Amino acid sequence: MLKYLLTWISYSVITSSVCAFSNNSDSLNLILKNISGDSTTVIWLNGLAQATYRNDTDSALWYAEHALHIAKQINYAIGEAESYRRMGLIYKNQGNSNRALELLLQSKSIYQQIGLTSEMALLDNNIGGVYRRLGQYPHALSHYLESIQVAKLSQNQRLESMVYNNLGILYKHVGMYDSAMTNYYKSIEIKKKIDPQSLGSSYTNLGMIKLLLKNYEEAEQYFAIALKLDLEQNDGWGKANTYENLGMVHLEKQQYDQAQHYFEQALEGFTTIKAQKDVAVILSLMGKTQNKRGHYSDAIPLLIEAQKTFKETKSPLETSRTWHELAQSQFGLKQFDEALMSIKNALSIAEQIGALKEAVQAYELLYQIYGTLEDGERTYQYAQRYISMKDSLFNQEQVEYIALLESQNQISKVEQENLLLLKENQLRDTQLEASNLKILRQNAIQWTLITCLIFAVVVAGFSYYFYNRRVKTIQLLQILNSEINQQKEQIASQAEELTKVNSEMKHMNGSLEVLVQERTQKIETQNKKLRDYAFANSHEVRAPLANLLGLINLTQKNNMTPEDLQVILDKVHSQAIDLDHIITKVNKLLEEEKL
Repeated sequence: MLKYLLTWISYSVITSSVCAFSNNSDSLNLILKNISGDSTTVIWLNGLAQATYRNDTDSALWYAEHALHIAKQINYAIGEAESYRRMGLIYKNQGNSNRALELLLQSKSIYQQIGLTSEMALLDNNIGGVYRRLGQYPHALSHYLESIQVAKLSQNQRLESMVYNNLGILYKHVGMYDSAMTNYYKSIEIKKKIDPQSLGSSYTNLGMIKLLLKNYEEAEQYFAIALKLDLEQNDGWGKANTYENLGMVHLEKQQYDQAQHYFEQALEGFTTIKAQKDVAVILSLMGKTQNKRGHYSDAIPLLIEAQKTFKETKSPLETSRTWHELAQSQFGLKQFDEALMSIKNALSIAEQIGALKEAVQAYELLYQIYGTLEDGERTYQYAQRYISMKDSLFNQEQVEYIALLESQNQISKVEQENLLLLKENQLRDTQLEASNLKILRQNAIQWTLITCLIFAVVVAGFSYYFYNRRVKTIQLLQILNSEINQQKEQIASQAEELTKVNSEMKHMNGSLEVLVQERTQKIETQNKKLRDYAFANSHEVRAPLANLLGLINLTQKNNMTPEDLQVILDKVHSQAIDLDHIITKVNKLLEEEKL
């Protein structure tokens, strides 16, 4: 499943890239030159088919068929499913609804086998559109409802908006205009949130409802809003389509100048984007407008060009209608031969495709032309056929009306069934929700008990852990307390010793003080004696010392005789002996006093 999902994502990305530059012919040629046999080629070819199926159905079909062929060869399921889907949309665009339905159902079957619900929902939307074209409105409604249910469940608002829009178109076809408007508004509300750029088409659809109801003023208002949005987003096709719708409003109001003005703008827009079929539609409307104004010669070239384009795009119904409009132009110009040829072409195509209404209109114009030509036999012949066909048309319209009423009734039944299914689903959802709540409560109780048990175990574990820690702490405290007591005893013993030492220290301090005082007194006494001795000695020593100094000075005189010198030396010797006696005496005293 994951493989398919990744492949589908890659498919979406590459397809978007192809569409981004698919209008560039050089890019397309480059892609075609590089075609190979792998999954990427399948994606590119389907992307080209998607980008070209509106304007060039033949090329688009060729791309899709080749993509399918390669996808089957390489057993590429998603590519095969998408190729069938592309081909189905191409045949739908060509008007071959039965073939389109067959291909789209094949695509859905493959996606169902793969299991891609989102793609199945998208295909239900496409299939609903085909059933709508086939007039099988209840089947269309069923597929739309399946698609929108998946879109809501998967919250795919883009698809939800698209389906609401298509439901609006469906209800419009069956004449349930209120329901159509309701679904269009639902689509608009979603688009405002997720894709405001695409709001123009939704307002266009609202305008078309009002146009069908001949409420031209409101229709024009909605188209004006759509045009403003398309101009803001530079939506080429949207702008041209809105100009076309505004032209239709003024054509219905018989305001031909305004109608022609809008049709010309629409023609310019469709020509720019090369939308051939849309160009042909506008040319046909412009021709019709000229016919309404009585400008038949102006209408003819427009209608001829439109007829050629319709033929090229394989649009038989539009081709028949254009031949009819051209015949009216020629009839208005009294070009009876050309008018007869044109109306017979219109009749032939209408009868081939079973377009009864167009055939009746052709017979009516034929008998009018032959009546103008005063061809009584053919006038009567075609008048009879006209009356017969008109009765058949009336019967067909009655049958269609009855079928429409039946479709409305069936649609109402489908809606009621869908409503009942929704209610049943809501009831189942409610029951499932109640069951889930019960399971949730049981689970909550179980988890609560488990949580409490775990909490109790954790608490017990922590309690045991802290108890062990407490026991160990107490034991440790006891050991520490014992050590502290021992330390206290040691401290007490040391304190006693310190007290004893302190006492001894005090006693010693007291003895030391007495000793210091005695010694201080003794030193003071000795110092006093020393001072006294020093004083006495200074006087006793000074006399012999002064005599010596005086005698020494006398020896320095020049007129001294040897006898004088001898006398002086004797004196010096005598004084020295005196000084020695004094010093010896002092030393002896000092020794006696032990100073």
